[in-house]
Amino acid sequence: MNESKQAYFERMAPRWDTVLDAEPLRQRIHAELDGFDINPDETILDVGCGTGILTEILLEHLSPKGRIIALDFARAMIEEARMKIPDGRVCWLCADASSTLLETSSIDRCICFSAWPHFPAPGRTADEIFRLLRPGGMLHILHIDGREKINAVHASVGGAIAHDALPAARALGALFAEHGFQLEEAAEGDQRYYVSARKPSDGGT
Repeated sequence: MNESKQAYFERMAPRWDTVLDAEPLRQRIHAELDGFDINPDETILDVGCGTGILTEILLEHLSPKGRIIALDFARAMIEEARMKIPDGRVCWLCADASSTLLETSSIDRCICFSAWPHFPAPGRTADEIFRLLRPGGMLHILHIDGREKINAVHASVGGAIAHDALPAARALGALFAEHGFQLEEAAEGDQRYYVSARKPSDGGT
């Protein structure tokens, strides 16, 4: 875990939501989720949950049996999210995405929204997500800005996140394939970046 990066997000947590244009963002996320074919009873890992914007919207797509594990390495982010979302279907977990200690094959779907560049060990994180997913489970990496804009913003902020860059979508898809996933889509444009991959139904064996 990168301690300077963790400290940055701990400091930012109380004002994180103030930099978001919340309603247009919610509409974009809803539109994306509508295309994911989510089963209402799924257990979903929201990896890099931040202050919970995806978690909150995902709950609207789940039944009373559905569950979300909302994971972030910054405890202050989780506390901000927990205060906004008092829903018993959510389990809040402060952990490194590359070492969660969650049960193997316990997750139906993993969604990483606006967080992938901040993971310092993408290969280990891919391995951990693969371990957690049930056979046939889906991984989605989603940003609703283009890669060049995202990388420029991180560089301009500087400090702990200056070098947190998204690779080309095809390159990220290739990384997941190298770690056992079946790539389903790798697409990017000026206003969207999306990679999806599936754990093979035979578990990758």
